Amino acid sequence: MIGGWEDKKDALRIIRELGIVRPADLESRGISRGQLYRLVRAGLVERRARGIYVATEHPLTTEHTLAQVATRVPSAIFCLLTTLRFHGLTTQAPAEVWIAIPEKARRPRLDYPRLRVARFSGSALTEGVETHRGHPRRSPSDLRPARGAGWCSL
Repeated sequence: MIGGWEDKKDALRIIRELGIVRPADLESRGISRGQLYRLVRAGLVERRARGIYVATEHPLTTEHTLAQVATRVPSAIFCLLTTLRFHGLTTQAPAEVWIAIPEKARRPRLDYPRLRVARFSGSALTEGVETHRGHPRRSPSDLRPARGAGWCSL
């Protein structure tokens, strides 16, 4: 039965495994948007931002905001103050998430968090990028902090 308890359990299991999901992530795993919206109405899943969903009991961590940005803007590379904070090299908590994008890319529009966008091209954008795992999918897991302490002097 579509929407039955077993389907809900399967959908919740997948959402918990992925952590932060987009409807497209679930559709690729056989979970329809309708099922997702029924889980939201039932209080089992929360909408954290436009197009971003988590299981209700999902813990809110300090990297949660970065995971949301990585999910919504998968081509972004974290840089400057955001990277320093991620690596524990500063105690300053930036009010914005600093991201680097290609110089001709469209500026991402997010309701939350506020973004500070730097534009780069060629090796200035791609050199020295680190990929950090810990999550089963690219968007929130590849938090991609880049350009650490060397960029502080810019």
